Amino acid sequence: MKHLFWILWSVELAFMCWWLWDDLKLKHIQLNPFIGIGFLWLTISLFVRLMVENKVISNVLVIIPAIPLGIMAIFLIIIFLVQTFAGPIRWN
Repeated sequence: MKHLFWILWSVELAFMCWWLWDDLKLKHIQLNPFIGIGFLWLTISLFVRLMVENKVISNVLVIIPAIPLGIMAIFLIIIFLVQTFAGPIRWN
C-alpha cells in the first residue's frame, strides 16, 4: 500500500504520454482537450502528495482514473488470451 501511489501515478503518466503521442500524429484533427486535463490531474495529485503531504487525497486522485484503465487492461488481456489460444477474433 505504501508504493500504490507511485505505481498508479507512473502507469497513468505513461498512458497520458502515449495518448498525447498518438494524438499528435493526427494532422487534421484538434488535440483532445482531455489530454491537458489528464496531465493537470496528475500534476495536482503530485502536488497534493509532495507539497500538501496528504496521502489519502493523493491516493484517491490516482485511484479514480486507475479504475477505467484497469478495466481496459483486463479487457485487453482477455482479448490477448483468446487470440493466443483460440485463434483470431472475427469482430464482424
